[in-house]
Amino acid sequence: MSLRRLATYIKVFEDTAKIVLAKSLRGGRQSNSGCNYLKPGIFLCFDGQYLMALYRVNRIGMNILSLSQLDYVYFLKRIIDVFHIEGCRCTFLTDIEPVNTEDYVNNLNRKLQMKLVELEADKSNVKLRSLVENLLEVRKKILMGITPARIANIVALVCAKSVGTEKLMEVGTRARNLLSMDLEPVTNLGLAEAIANFCYQQNP
Repeated sequence: MSLRRLATYIKVFEDTAKIVLAKSLRGGRQSNSGCNYLKPGIFLCFDGQYLMALYRVNRIGMNILSLSQLDYVYFLKRIIDVFHIEGCRCTFLTDIEPVNTEDYVNNLNRKLQMKLVELEADKSNVKLRSLVENLLEVRKKILMGITPARIANIVALVCAKSVGTEKLMEVGTRARNLLSMDLEPVTNLGLAEAIANFCYQQNP
């Protein structure tokens, strides 16, 4: 299956997705998404014409940067296998929200101190040592002036009503089995309507 068949739009937001998407409505085409909550992560929008599934990416159980070129190609193919559903348009959204640097560093220091105590008691724990090294690297970058941010990735599937809810509810299981990716259903109706309107503006 060609990568071109997966209509993916990557949008980066500087504030919470809900606020930015809502602001975008004032300057663009208006639409009445009128979403209704059906099941966790599943909404019926646009006067009942379309189904929309929303999932927040909680975790990816692999280091994508460590993949070889061939493994990366296979990973992309599995993404297509999971998220390409006939009759649906898939959109990946990234919400980037700056956080208070002082609070973040304080929390980081507390966590680092705890892990250092654990490492002192279990010096052969390779996983724990790697975690401590990562925390130290993050702390170093922040002290060099890099602003920390809270990042949330959301997958939106806008589908013809005929697709049905069962296929959309299978996405979470398929992502976990094929991609080692944990997806959490989004249940916030306001956020769902904002994303539905955003998707409409990109592809009316």
